[in-house]
Amino acid sequence: MKKIFLGLGLLVILSGCGEQVKIENKNIEENKVEEKKDESKKEQVNEMKEDDQDLIIDVNKIVGKSFEEVKEIIGSSEKMEKVKISNYDSCVNSCEKHFFQSEKYEIVFIKNQATIITITPEKKLPLNENSIELLGFSKRKPDFKNNNFVFKWKSLKNIEEISFFDDGSGKIDYIYIINN
Repeated sequence: MKKIFLGLGLLVILSGCGEQVKIENKNIEENKVEEKKDESKKEQVNEMKEDDQDLIIDVNKIVGKSFEEVKEIIGSSEKMEKVKISNYDSCVNSCEKHFFQSEKYEIVFIKNQATIITITPEKKLPLNENSIELLGFSKRKPDFKNNNFVFKWKSLKNIEEISFFDDGSGKIDYIYIINN
């Protein structure tokens, strides 16, 4: 009788081990699938970076957004100062100007919306009639051009004006954006 119970017990243990091995193999396979998905996402991001190599930023993702929304897109503010802007009634007392990415982006928030944005590109990119594409817009002739020193586009979606300024060598020095 002991031998029967020992045999049954051993059979139960062995069958349980087989089930454990199946579960572990299934988990290993699921992990491999997840790793492949992660690699695929990384490749897609790298392809996007290569395709949009000269895209500075899709400005529509930050214009008119709150401080928190902007922070999600371009990272934490490194510095903040209070500014007064006489053209804006709601900013006469003072508004916050935040600096992001080593002062690549300077953004004035009026009524907690990104209203005035100055972008200083890291790379020296050529200034021309196609420069508007660097901010995620379709190619369009500028509304104003001053001897290739400044190019302005007006009334782009919810943006009042975008101005690109020359550094004196035909390259973009900085970009100034005013939201409605």
